[in-house]
Amino acid sequence: MDEMKDLGAGKTLVRLPKIVPEGDAWEQNRVVVTTCAISAEGDPAQFVELDADQALLLARGAVFLLRARQVDPAEEKEIEKQRTDACTRGDGVIEAYLGTTWQIKDVYGDADGKSSSIRVTGRHPNLGRDGLRSLLCAELLRTGDSKYYDLRAVADDDGRYLLVFWADGKWHAWIGRELERAEIDAIEVR
Repeated sequence: MDEMKDLGAGKTLVRLPKIVPEGDAWEQNRVVVTTCAISAEGDPAQFVELDADQALLLARGAVFLLRARQVDPAEEKEIEKQRTDACTRGDGVIEAYLGTTWQIKDVYGDADGKSSSIRVTGRHPNLGRDGLRSLLCAELLRTGDSKYYDLRAVADDDGRYLLVFWADGKWHAWIGRELERAEIDAIEVR
């Protein structure tokens, strides 16, 4: 992941693989919109928001390519309930979220008794102009940091990766996949 350390806001990722490759169209170029440091009790991670509603999560030596999923208020309550229930039961399973069962890999925030936070470390200089937007809540972008709760899980049926996190009063959901070493090596940061 050393080659990914220069992921500053405003940089462009060239030859980033697609979440779901389409025929010969395996690669795309994406602009870094925001960068965030996640502090999760000795297990730091980096969240890199890209244009086109995509993001990278760099955590535990892996890189995950994710696409944002809109979360309405009813689903926010369901996410919070599923996360709390899974932590309380201690079985590491989320039942029937988005029609599938998910195996929990990590949970951070009060449910695990650990303190976690997210801090915005970079913003694209043109954020808010020329159609460049962030999906992070406005309060987090304004203040730059927040308490942080998350859940990271893998789908039983197809290996999709799920990241749901709460920051400044809003749940965010991202779904994608883990990138393979060859895919990471092919990415160029400009």
